[in-house]
Amino acid sequence: MNALQTAVSMAFAGLLSVLIAYIVNVQAQMAFDQETVSMAQALADSVANQIRAGISSITLPNVYRFNMSIALPSFSPPFDSFFYSIKLVNENDILVVYVNMTAYRGSGVSSTSVYKAVYNITNIKIYAQGTTPLATCSQGDLVDLSQRGCYVVWQMPAPTYVKYLVFTK
Repeated sequence: MNALQTAVSMAFAGLLSVLIAYIVNVQAQMAFDQETVSMAQALADSVANQIRAGISSITLPNVYRFNMSIALPSFSPPFDSFFYSIKLVNENDILVVYVNMTAYRGSGVSSTSVYKAVYNITNIKIYAQGTTPLATCSQGDLVDLSQRGCYVVWQMPAPTYVKYLVFTK
């Protein structure tokens, strides 16, 4: 084998290794993105199900007020770190949970947004811990989610991983 053949073989091997590394990186990012979507969807489902449990409790006979703690994740098991925000919003008397999540692993970053409709809250009053820029929705340190268009945003990580809701009839 002469020097020219060796140089061509080495160049081909180098290009092939770059192509393989690119394909592996793309596949790893796709898997990471899917994990982030799964975690965000699981978080939206968890919050929605906890709120549904509160709504079920307030609809029982002789129950007129119900205070509830919503547990939120404080750790990020397949990720090195994470950030998420949860927005509870009344969209035409349907309570909807929106989750925006950004996850980090090594030098990789993945972001996603998901949502989940919770319940028709026409005859239920729900107040959430937090603040809102909409003055008509504020009730002290609570936000009245019973009014159309009102919303609260919970940002995480935060000093507390429990948020409070108040249900009334």
